[in-house]
Amino acid sequence: MKRFVWRLQRVLDIKTKEEHIVKAQLVKLTEKLIGVRSELLVQKGILNNLISDISEESPKARLGKQELFLKCSKTNSEIIKKLTEKVNELVLAQKIKNAEVVKGKPELPPAGTSSRHSGWSRNSTIASVTLNAGDTRHP
Repeated sequence: MKRFVWRLQRVLDIKTKEEHIVKAQLVKLTEKLIGVRSELLVQKGILNNLISDISEESPKARLGKQELFLKCSKTNSEIIKKLTEKVNELVLAQKIKNAEVVKGKPELPPAGTSSRHSGWSRNSTIASVTLNAGDTRHP
């Protein structure tokens, strides 16, 4: 026999599933951002290590390595530039996803507005939470 489900409960279930999907997308985006940032740090670290190794060499031995480094520096700077652009794009996409996640949650009323119209008082809610579990009086 089929269970009876209220129509509003179905709507709530759908909204909950949509919220979980958006949160999962946000997690995937964050993981991708972490990967790109770590790759960027690795590339910068490699360059810093090469520069420090070359600077420790004697001037005669350094010239050949320095020439090779300067030839490859354009490629390395392009890689770093592309990774930086990718990080910026992912940060922007992450902010958009965060806004989507926050959009589905109730917002606090702006400061200075009357809480009588919104149906709840932020101060009374916080105060009732901070009181003992059995005591739900408002201060």
